[in-house]
Amino acid sequence: VAGTIKDKAGNPISGVSVSDGTRSDVTNEAGKYTITNVPPSSVTLTPTKTGIAFDPATVDVTVPPASTGNDFTAYTEFRRRFGMGLQLVAVPATPPTSSNRAVDIFGTAAVARWDASSSPQAYVFGQTSPNSSQLQVRPGAAYFVNFPRPAVTNVRIPGDPVGEVGTFSVGVSTGWNMVGNPWEVALPMGNIAGAGSTQLRPYGFIYDPSVGSYRMVTRAAAFNSARTYIEAWEGAWLRAIGADGSLMMSAPGTVASAMLVGADADIAAPDNGWLIDIVARVANRADLTTVAGVGSGDAALGYRVDNPPMIPGSVDVYFTDGSARLAHDIRPQSSTTMVWPFAVQTDIANAEVEVALPDLSAVPADMAVYLTDLDSGKRMYARTLTAYTFTSGADGALRHFELEVSPRGAENLAIRTASVQSAAGGMMVTYDLSSAASVSIEVLNIAGRSVRSLVQARSMPAGSNEQLWDTRNAEGTLVPNGSYLIRIEAVAENGQRVQALRPAQIAR
Repeated sequence: VAGTIKDKAGNPISGVSVSDGTRSDVTNEAGKYTITNVPPSSVTLTPTKTGIAFDPATVDVTVPPASTGNDFTAYTEFRRRFGMGLQLVAVPATPPTSSNRAVDIFGTAAVARWDASSSPQAYVFGQTSPNSSQLQVRPGAAYFVNFPRPAVTNVRIPGDPVGEVGTFSVGVSTGWNMVGNPWEVALPMGNIAGAGSTQLRPYGFIYDPSVGSYRMVTRAAAFNSARTYIEAWEGAWLRAIGADGSLMMSAPGTVASAMLVGADADIAAPDNGWLIDIVARVANRADLTTVAGVGSGDAALGYRVDNPPMIPGSVDVYFTDGSARLAHDIRPQSSTTMVWPFAVQTDIANAEVEVALPDLSAVPADMAVYLTDLDSGKRMYARTLTAYTFTSGADGALRHFELEVSPRGAENLAIRTASVQSAAGGMMVTYDLSSAASVSIEVLNIAGRSVRSLVQARSMPAGSNEQLWDTRNAEGTLVPNGSYLIRIEAVAENGQRVQALRPAQIAR
């Protein structure tokens, strides 16, 4: 069994071990090998040499008769270890055309790539279209890959590297494109620009498998930015505007650019501004990139950012501003009611979807915050709302919401007056509600420990209400003389919660 091994330019490669599983030979200076004394059988020839990969990776041979011309082409070998689960991947090499299918290179059919040139734009999936040109691996392209068990997949790719100097061109269509870093070192966002009439937004999105969500990357520091570069072997969503055309990437070694990360890449909201994160979760996926708020600024600082296409098998939150879908919608400061319509979408069937506003501390205290599920008509006071959940259907879900921030007014629940006075039979608790609510009243000792619950989640009307405490504890025993606290808590139907705390002095 014999053959020759050369590189793509036709240069012979010596020192390659070729084995049929039992016997082997090493290529000479002419790149030739011969394995002798092969018994009648079918064998698989496998070439190996450190740092080199081959096309084809193996050749099957049956003898007799003697078999010659079992040739291989040698390429640089690119290796990468990937953990289990979904990742947004790029390849820093040009594989041979006979070995460039993504489903083969990544070892799974769970591969997807956005076809920005189709109408309408949509994903192409490895399960249904493994031979699509969109799923032929090439530098500058990115792919969603859901790596299977075991916990680590070792990817070995034969290919030609991209030059380490100069520029690299990537064709794009108007809109969102899945673009990959074509080098084996980090690529600053500042090294990527549109060519000709094609322009590029100053931000993009990577996928963070540790949290199951997109993260924003930007050319320079911007709020909500994870960093200012794309890692080696990493892909990103980039949005082209203007005409279809190409992006030009400058090799990382040719352009000086700061590699900011974490807090160093972060920029605060403007003075007197505030932000509200809207977070959605389903299964092990999340959308952590959606931000509403007030302030002044532009897209370069992250104040108005287009929303990228949804991750397959995930959840997406986006503001609905006419025909645009936004991930960030930061508006000028206003003293009137402000409303942000947004949607929550998932393609995961029959799953619980959680929507939360995890931190409202920056919103001024004189402003009320409401979350309304437009499809169910339920309006909730958000400052006391931990999370809102709904269940998707057989085809997933598309749910419409409104985030409302408005000056506190008469419609806001309040305990307008509250007092505790001695009365026949004990102490009388009097309180006035601005609107009907569910009321709980509890007696606490001076250390804040519960002594007795007088009322638990009882519906009470608007106006003045009373509740007698007979000065006994939960066991029915008269409490000792001393100081106590009466806590009154009222909860409106929309979830708004208010409290009042009043002292009570027992002296018999």
